[in-house]
Amino acid sequence: MRKYAWLRYLLALAVIAGMAGPATSMAAGFDASPMFQAGPSDPGTAAATTGLAEVARIVRATKGGAAVPRAAQGPALTVEELAPTPEPQVEELTPTPESAVVILVPTPTPETVEPVEEEMAETVEEAGPTPTDVEPIQYINAGVSLLAPNGWLVEPGEFGTIFNIEIPETEFVGVVQPLGIDEFPGLMAVVLFKTQPGIFVAAIDPGAQLTDVAFFFTGQQLPVAKISLSSEDGFGEAGSGAIYLVSPGLESYALYAFAAPDAWPEVEAATDLMAESLFFDPALIEVVTAEGGPLDYVDAESGLRLVLPEGWQITPTGDADMPAIIADPHFEGAGLLGVAPGTPEEEGLDAGALVQSLESGEGLAEAASMTQAILELMDFSSEEFAFDETLSEAFLVDGIAVLRIGGLAGFDEMLDIPMMLYVAMDEEQLALLILFGAEEQILIMEPEILEIMASVERIE
Repeated sequence: MRKYAWLRYLLALAVIAGMAGPATSMAAGFDASPMFQAGPSDPGTAAATTGLAEVARIVRATKGGAAVPRAAQGPALTVEELAPTPEPQVEELTPTPESAVVILVPTPTPETVEPVEEEMAETVEEAGPTPTDVEPIQYINAGVSLLAPNGWLVEPGEFGTIFNIEIPETEFVGVVQPLGIDEFPGLMAVVLFKTQPGIFVAAIDPGAQLTDVAFFFTGQQLPVAKISLSSEDGFGEAGSGAIYLVSPGLESYALYAFAAPDAWPEVEAATDLMAESLFFDPALIEVVTAEGGPLDYVDAESGLRLVLPEGWQITPTGDADMPAIIADPHFEGAGLLGVAPGTPEEEGLDAGALVQSLESGEGLAEAASMTQAILELMDFSSEEFAFDETLSEAFLVDGIAVLRIGGLAGFDEMLDIPMMLYVAMDEEQLALLILFGAEEQILIMEPEILEIMASVERIE
């Protein structure tokens, strides 16, 4: 292995996989008429571990490039009518040609709400459906199902979407679409939407206003981040709506919903319930949660082993160098985690000297020197990564030296994302966590982050 290759490659991978694509991906989802014609990216392949010059070229030239390998996608799954149940009703969608059939476990029946007095009830035509007006209907396509109010028009998606949603005789339009793991790794996408909403609203439409941020879980306990926005002249006309981002693990899915400004308040609650009802085929759920206590996590394929604190989430990526994405229980931070195949010495780092200096209580100078060495390995310009010296710190955890290196990662003129690097090392092993999220929240959860980093090991 070429000297410094592993660490430099992983930092490049963070830029490509984590953040090079969101603005492009989101904008593509909006800049179309009819809306959202841009589908997910083609299946990607992992960048090869190469020399510094080649990796730097990939980082600086690629926007939305591939980062995390995935198997080629098969044809869309047929939309299948579920076995009859009293409620909710299930509607059969028109299948696309050459599709395979899948039947999902039905989404749990929504709680029945007693209707208001008959003389007070409004018709759908008068006010639009609300969660209490009608019984929902379940729709299934491509391993994903949702509940929509009776009277809403839900059709199989095209051009990469899963569902296209309308309310007849209104200006409401919605779509459910996978975003693609190459540009928007799932758990990381949810965290960034939740913690940096203003950045993405500005990237979608510079004239739009962020009006609210919400966070909740689906019935399968999958995280959903909701960004509400409005625009006076977005795409030629005024509108209000929301973007809901949900992730079953490595993949992320978006529900986009927009309407005229005066119509959105009438349908927002029903759209919230539709987002909450999103239900995924178990085969699509890759996230693992540490429940009832710490989880001794082992990925035999990649050789990664670690102890995950209770409530934390982890998703395998299938990538040899960055085999996992982890997120805290409240989805305030998420990032890519990897272990070097060799020793710190092979990366040009004297881990033994750092550990000894920290043990002696006089490790500040050695830690500063090591931090500078890692920054030099990154070899990014100040526009690509603005190092914040006040966020630099060194820790000694169970004989493992852990460095925190913080700053802003700049991915284009509109995207400056807080990024923390946690580099853990002793003489035998080097591990790296590239973490995104709000700085203050990351510092609050730092004791658990340090526990994770001290537990990471590569097994044969």
